[in-house]
Amino acid sequence: MLAVVALGVYLSVRPDDRQHTKHVPVELMTSMQEHLGDDFRLASVAVAYDELGVQLNVRVLGTTLASEDVAHEIRTLTRKYFSAPVRVRLTTEVQAEVDEPGLVSR
Repeated sequence: MLAVVALGVYLSVRPDDRQHTKHVPVELMTSMQEHLGDDFRLASVAVAYDELGVQLNVRVLGTTLASEDVAHEIRTLTRKYFSAPVRVRLTTEVQAEVDEPGLVSR
């Protein structure tokens, strides 16, 4: 019980050394796109802060689902920019390539 109270006090009064901003650094966005390669394209990135650290919501566009390895790479890369634990929520928007001659978009 005492440990829970001590943790609660620590989390509420500890100095916060990271900058609370909703903007993702340009360098981080560039690095993420480089890690994604040609298979995926960044659609949006949002950052949120809470008592557990940083949550990064990343939406990518691709022709297949992004693997868990892609989320792990983004998480590892993001830890370099934030001095807090990072959680990554990766959402893939699958886009079918319409290159077949019989298909007409309306």
